[in-house]
Amino acid sequence: MKKIALLTCNNYIKELQLTLKQENAQDVEFSCIPCACYKANSKDKEVNAKIIKKLAAKAQITKLLLPKYCVGFDVTKEVPSCQFVEMQNCFEMFLPTSNLNKLINSRNYLISQSWLANWKDFVYKRWGFDENTIGEFFKEFSSQIVLLDTGIYENSNQLLNEFCEKIKLPAQLVPLNLEYFTNYIKTLINTDSEASK
Repeated sequence: MKKIALLTCNNYIKELQLTLKQENAQDVEFSCIPCACYKANSKDKEVNAKIIKKLAAKAQITKLLLPKYCVGFDVTKEVPSCQFVEMQNCFEMFLPTSNLNKLINSRNYLISQSWLANWKDFVYKRWGFDENTIGEFFKEFSSQIVLLDTGIYENSNQLLNEFCEKIKLPAQLVPLNLEYFTNYIKTLINTDSEASK
């Protein structure tokens, strides 16, 4: 059994997998749950519970790298070895909170590359909007769409333009390297290693 396991949603599994590989973190288990983006439904909860319990069985401690509402239930009550990493927003793994707040307070709607690649599934199937209501929804609380680009997908610029043309909002691409995320993950792993000594 390994000391630690990390769980995220499938929006960030590629970044996590790449970081663990680059850091040669062979003693870390990892997995992901399907992205619910802000609200898990009853079907999500059932799927999430199975994935989390399976991962938790492989490690002494399982750290959940996502807000509680994305999981849909307090898994720590069912699986005591699981711990939520405190965060209000999943983008806190990639940018300092002060930078995020500045973007959000300026009426920017932040999206990830994986969310963008699957935006039709989220907006139409999960959220229930159609061609006529999608633009109105985003304009209620945002003046611009900001893509935090970690470089995982090569065609993000094209997808961003297509999405923003559909909802009739301007777009901004913010390139990110994975340095902040890597340090974030290393801190979690190292903190746990020190605590277990």
